[in-house]
Amino acid sequence: MSKNANGEYEVGRGKPPKQHQFKKGQSGNPRGRPKVSASVYTHLEEELKRKVTIHENGRPITLTMHQLMAKSMVSRAIKGDAKAIALIDKMREQAANPLYTKEDWVITMKFDHEEELAQQNAEDAAKWRHYQLEQDPGYRKSSGK
Repeated sequence: MSKNANGEYEVGRGKPPKQHQFKKGQSGNPRGRPKVSASVYTHLEEELKRKVTIHENGRPITLTMHQLMAKSMVSRAIKGDAKAIALIDKMREQAANPLYTKEDWVITMKFDHEEELAQQNAEDAAKWRHYQLEQDPGYRKSSGK
């Protein structure tokens, strides 16, 4: 510590008064670094690993949500749900490929979903145009089409 001519501690830039300096053995950041909020993927993983108890054939069984979801999907496929059958086939194909990672599966499912949404949006737009034509026969002329 630098002292002035009187032998007192010199206060200035980068030299705070003694009462405002950190105490010995005390951290300068007592609360520490704030925790990073978990991602949606992390929350999803936690939820899928959660165990639940269901009753099957009168007996309680404990399954993870992931197992329960697979059981539900297979049940839907057995009942003839075409989307469930296609999804199960796709997942089995991907699971058989050792080079296929979880991230690839998530991206593939996202693109498939986006294609469905785009197709649905196009159908909705066509229905809207048809509705407008029914309501106003001069719609095409007034809208510049």
